[in-house]
Amino acid sequence: MNSSVVPWDDLSDDQRAGLARYVRRQVVQLEDVGFMPTVPPGGPPRAASYRRVGRVRARRLDAGLHWNCSTGSDMLAHCTASAV
Repeated sequence: MNSSVVPWDDLSDDQRAGLARYVRRQVVQLEDVGFMPTVPPGGPPRAASYRRVGRVRARRLDAGLHWNCSTGSDMLAHCTASAV
């Protein structure tokens, strides 16, 4: 067992506030790389809902495209004739 793990009620107000700030920063960093948190049905009643809005720049492919992402995973895009 980790000795750093204690009940939330045992933490001081300053410790709780610091941990809440830390978690908020972690969520922002995850969102920055595309992670989209969702609250499952029946999730915590205090969970906030929101929508992510952003801009993208894109161009229609003339042919399929294959590349490797930074993690080394193979990526493949298919070209379709109809507009989306």
